[in-house]
Amino acid sequence: GVRLPPARLPFALVVADVPAGVTMRALAEALAVDVATAANVRRARGCRVAVRSADREALGRAAAALEQLGARAVVVTQDDLRAYGPAVAVVGIDADGAWRAVEGDLWRERPDPTQIPAGAPLALGPPRAFVSGEVEEHRVRPPPAESRWLRARYRASALTGGEDRRFVLDVHYDGAIVRIVEGGIAPNGLPGAEAHAGRRGLARFLETLEAAHPGVPVEPRRTCGASAGDGRADGWDVWEEHSRLCRRVRVGLPS
Repeated sequence: GVRLPPARLPFALVVADVPAGVTMRALAEALAVDVATAANVRRARGCRVAVRSADREALGRAAAALEQLGARAVVVTQDDLRAYGPAVAVVGIDADGAWRAVEGDLWRERPDPTQIPAGAPLALGPPRAFVSGEVEEHRVRPPPAESRWLRARYRASALTGGEDRRFVLDVHYDGAIVRIVEGGIAPNGLPGAEAHAGRRGLARFLETLEAAHPGVPVEPRRTCGASAGDGRADGWDVWEEHSRLCRRVRVGLPS
């Protein structure tokens, strides 16, 4: 299934494109929040969750007020975000431009570049949105303690090797979320990119996509930080939510 971050409250108000001329007081009144929270919304680039709540009607009123100010705002649930279905991982691009992909969370696995599967060709229409950024990953190592209690107590601080970030590009189509991840595509898998398809190659590839599809929304890049878990800590659940929030705003609900 689609893995998203745990949500304590069922509804989220997603905001984007707040006009520069909207005052902080007007933004705070529309959101029904304090000025400090409104300032955070103002500083955010692209689509972000502004408020989470159990009261959908209140968030709907806030969304309507924001739209009156010229912003974009929608109320979403996790079920809305899961309705787009799982993303697929691009593993190669053929000389004729056909994209090959596999199902499953390949981006979480860091496959050996020599063992990346061949994948199956994708039939795709025109892209609807580009969402790119970086996802932070850590490996978690239990501390050298004999006590199970001590292992549990210190697990959160057992991140090793510092942070590692991987470039990710989600291309949204009407019927699919197609994901290209640094280290997850076969060598020579991107036209014009370095053989290892590193982040510079992926960034250039995104630029070629943008040039080939003018008018398609391009979301500002976002870094999704790691959250602790057993055995590893990464930001992939956060990325999954972020990309789908952008899709909900930029593309709409699935037909």
